[in-house]
Amino acid sequence: MKVFYVREDVNIFQSIAPVDQEIWSTDRLTFDVAKKPDWSPVVCYVQNPKLVRGNFFYLCPGLLVFDHSVYEQMDDLLEMAGQILPIDLEGETLYGLNVLECPNALDQDRSEWKYSSHSGKRLRLKDYVFHPDRFFESSLFKIPETSRSEILLFSDLKDQDDEFKYRYEQSGFTGLTFEEIWDSVP
Repeated sequence: MKVFYVREDVNIFQSIAPVDQEIWSTDRLTFDVAKKPDWSPVVCYVQNPKLVRGNFFYLCPGLLVFDHSVYEQMDDLLEMAGQILPIDLEGETLYGLNVLECPNALDQDRSEWKYSSHSGKRLRLKDYVFHPDRFFESSLFKIPETSRSEILLFSDLKDQDDEFKYRYEQSGFTGLTFEEIWDSVP
């Protein structure tokens, strides 16, 4: 079993931004493992039109934004992971995945943290270690410790067709990178 960061490749592929910049002063684009019951589509524009258009776009931390072709081919995996939210990109409907799967899977004792030299509080994870038996059905997930900013995925735990990374690669989708952060077999 392996665990990866899921990141938008913003150096090569287009990012989007809300037309109404006042949205940043609200919590509408904060995704911390809670449903958005009163969601209405955020109207966005392409920030960097000279970059390549991918199937996935960066909008904000904790939200996975994708086009209709991804939704058509991976709706089962995406809906299993969380809430699908419509986003308006210059009249085109995109979708955002608000990941709600959040297992208590991090091995607190064996993971390594960066600490504040002033307060001694944990700042960020440096080295992840997981409990492999604590994952849910969805290969896309968050963990409580980083749920506002990171979307993670596992591979090599279920049938390949039921795992996001395999289906993404088989479909030839673009816009994401996967950075391995843990392997259960060192």
